[in-house]
Amino acid sequence: MACHLATSSICTRCTVGEEFILHALRDCIHAKVVWTRIGIDTPMLMSFTHIVPWMQHILQHKDKLLIISTLWCLWRWRNNTVLAHETWPLQYVLHLVHQTSMELRLYCEKNPPLSTLTWSPPTVDVVKVNVDGSCIPPHSMGGGGFIRDTHGEWL
Repeated sequence: MACHLATSSICTRCTVGEEFILHALRDCIHAKVVWTRIGIDTPMLMSFTHIVPWMQHILQHKDKLLIISTLWCLWRWRNNTVLAHETWPLQYVLHLVHQTSMELRLYCEKNPPLSTLTWSPPTVDVVKVNVDGSCIPPHSMGGGGFIRDTHGEWL
């Protein structure tokens, strides 16, 4: 099986820029065309230079489901082109974005968000033990745990 390791950092799709995550999902001319065609505000997309603040902003955006669907489809399009050497027409990618967005929206409407579980500190002079484990039958298993005080410090 081939590993498909790149011999160059240049984007093989546009051959213009260095391919890193923001390039593949936003800066590559192929990605820019998709963002423009689906009607997402390009200046908002271009105003971030790091992926984490960009993603945090996206999660607060009114069109976050469309944006997340677009990111997923852009990543799939990139991987199909680079790794499988299959070229998808732009119209197919746009169709995939809208189909994925619609499916995600329907899923979110039918499935309310899960409540977030967070660690809560124990009372003063008490410690809390958190443990977890997993098993893959018949022979693999693992587990771990830690102890924290009232301030959340590991003991």
